[in-house]
Amino acid sequence: MKSPIIPSSDIFRKAIEEYSRIYEITECLYIGTMKEFAKKELDKLTEIDAKRILEPFLITWGRMSRILGKNGCDIARLKIIELSDKLEKYRRNNLEDFNINEEEKHLVEVFNDIKNTKATTRDIGQTATSKILHIINPQLFPMWDTKIRIKFGLYYGSASDYIDFMAETKRWLSSDELKHELEGLSKKYQKSKLKILDQYNWYDAWQKEPT
Repeated sequence: MKSPIIPSSDIFRKAIEEYSRIYEITECLYIGTMKEFAKKELDKLTEIDAKRILEPFLITWGRMSRILGKNGCDIARLKIIELSDKLEKYRRNNLEDFNINEEEKHLVEVFNDIKNTKATTRDIGQTATSKILHIINPQLFPMWDTKIRIKFGLYYGSASDYIDFMAETKRWLSSDELKHELEGLSKKYQKSKLKILDQYNWYDAWQKEPT
């Protein structure tokens, strides 16, 4: 794994402002699905919840249709129910105070269980798994995709890589360069600090530098 240089607060803020300007309408869908899912008990998710919340988040916002296919969101729902006892305890945590080393074994098991679940002819995979974990707790589980993984030198997308990504994300959250900026942007846009970091990572990996 390589640790990208943490950007200055000015560069970071400009990237978030540009992302928000371009994707303001799309982000309303993200905020809505997060709020609705937070009200749900994991072991009582229904088919309607899959259609009403998981599908808009994973397919429309998350662009996971190629991986998840027609029934993938309901398969994800059933997997969440199956793992609800293991997942429920993580809904109360935030990454800044979370002991990653203490929970690593359990996190690896959960990550692999979701990742290796068949959605179509393919497994759910590492990108969709990070999104599923994120909607369970957007304060704890960061999202990634192929380009973001490459940016951080996490080329395999394994459970071990995801643990390293959580640790690196935690480092960014507590950095002198970004800590104050993240607090302000999180309040301004009504999103978790992890989501603000995800927006920067995505913008930095996929878009041009803001002008």
